[in-house]
Order: sequence, then C-alpha cells, then structure tokens
Amino acid sequence: MEILDGRSSQGLQHSLSTIHAAKLQYHLLTADIPTTTALVSQIGLCDVLLREILAIRAGLEIERRRSDSKEFGHPASQSREYSDFVGT
Repeated sequence: MEILDGRSSQGLQHSLSTIHAAKLQYHLLTADIPTTTALVSQIGLCDVLLREILAIRAGLEIERRRSDSKEFGHPASQSREYSDFVGT
C-alpha cells in the first residue's frame, strides 16, 4: 500500500536529509570543548531538528487522514499538503 504520494515523499526525503545534516553538524560541535558559540549553535541545530520532526509528523497525519477519507468515501476536509510544513 502506497502511503505517501510523490510530493509528500519528496517532502519527507527533504526533511530526513535536513535532519541528517543537522545531526552531523551537531556531533561536530560536541567533539570540542563547549564554548558559548558552540552551545548557541547546538541549540539552533536542535531547533532545526524539532521543526523537521514536527513537519514529518504533520505530513504523516495529513496522509493518514487523506487515506482514511478515501477508504470511507468521504472527501478530506481542509487537507493540506506535506510540503506546506517543510522548511517552516
């Protein structure tokens, strides 16, 4: 069963790539002795991670609702695309 359409799949891949890049940068920052600048950068990267995780969660919820509405023959009300949440 296909869960994500093409646009949603691309948005998910973008979010996962962003998470991967932020995770690598975070680990590079934690390798040295923490400085104020490094700690501020780590907090910023954690914000990026949180936004992308929330975007993925919202996108999956949208897809679940869309799938449920198709299954039961009801139109999805006020549906938004996964890409509406990516990069916010």
